[in-house]
Amino acid sequence: MKSFKEYSGVVALVILAIINLAPMVFGLFSGPALGAGTRYPNGISADTTSPTTGQVRGTTLTVTGTATLGDNGSAIADLIHGTCSLVAYSGGFTVAATSTVAFDCAVTGALTTDTQVFAKLATSSVATSGGWTVEASSASSTPGYLRIHVRNNTGASAVMPASVASSTSYLIVR
Repeated sequence: MKSFKEYSGVVALVILAIINLAPMVFGLFSGPALGAGTRYPNGISADTTSPTTGQVRGTTLTVTGTATLGDNGSAIADLIHGTCSLVAYSGGFTVAATSTVAFDCAVTGALTTDTQVFAKLATSSVATSGGWTVEASSASSTPGYLRIHVRNNTGASAVMPASVASSTSYLIVR
């Protein structure tokens, strides 16, 4: 049987490895490689480009809390975007000349408390040059809907074309 002296070199090497690797394995490392409170000092990117030294890259980025963009940015908790179709009520889609009419637009996740709501009509030629414009957008008093105020600038009473009423783009910032 071999003596302790013969194994002492191997035992010392294992002990040194444990002492040096344990902090990194158990997340206790706080040395200069991670910086003082800056985990990724060269940025995090969500694309397919190979990362440079000190950079983390991926194909998606999920923020589970809030995110602040830029040095003077405000915290953002949610960005919801997509397209929806305007919903006509009692007056239908007929809008008097130079009048603004409010339409609802069904949006999954829209809250009555949303305060930063942006909308743009469909980008067909009728929507961009036919005299229809979004005057305002806001949360609806009905959960799951936005309120889009559309103005008829055509010069006459007109029925809003389907190409204008459909595919309205929206963005909700929370």
